[in-house]
Amino acid sequence: MLALLWQHGVEKGYDLAIISGTMRQLRLYQHLGFVPFGPLVGTGDAQFQPMYVTLETFEVTAREFLRSSPAKSFQPSAVNFLPGPVTVRREVRRAFEQAPESHRAESFKQEFQATKRILCELTNAANVELLLGSGTLANDVIGAQLSLIPGQGIVLSNGEFGDRLIDAARRFKLRFDTVEFAWGTPLDLEVVRKQLARVTAPAWLWCAHCETSTGVVNDLTALKALCSEYG
Repeated sequence: MLALLWQHGVEKGYDLAIISGTMRQLRLYQHLGFVPFGPLVGTGDAQFQPMYVTLETFEVTAREFLRSSPAKSFQPSAVNFLPGPVTVRREVRRAFEQAPESHRAESFKQEFQATKRILCELTNAANVELLLGSGTLANDVIGAQLSLIPGQGIVLSNGEFGDRLIDAARRFKLRFDTVEFAWGTPLDLEVVRKQLARVTAPAWLWCAHCETSTGVVNDLTALKALCSEYG
């Protein structure tokens, strides 16, 4: 029954449950994460303790209980191994449910600057800018930045997102060559090396680190070494 109630709470977006716990089972309820509050209710031998539990607490304290539940209609949370859309944590969903804060408010400005400072520390970057958009916007920002660099570059592709980089490079009228591999195969570094050698003073190399259309993770360390080798 508890497993079904938990599942119902998840589906409806509830975050807290309240019960009147019988005094005979207080230890059991507390073991499951319930917290007593307020005075006892009822009379005589029929007295109950008001108790509450949050969904996060219940998921932790009753994890084994939920996992072994025989309830046929109980389904554990699905694990998504696809490239997207990603599973959003409950804490993030709750944040989206809060009333929006004005971007002109002093508290927002402070949080905005703090976020940029943390990102600089995490990436060891001198400057960070935040842009609201998808990965396509991120690629457009890179394409615009590369358009400021004189010289010729190389775009690598071994999947859908590598092909999108080629399209972005064309839209920004960059000077570049392409090195394309079959989808789902790793980059052939020797082929990349030969292409770098053909270009006089190559200015940049652009590729997708994780090609999520096929699940291939391209060897960023080796590519950085090749780029350093050719300046």
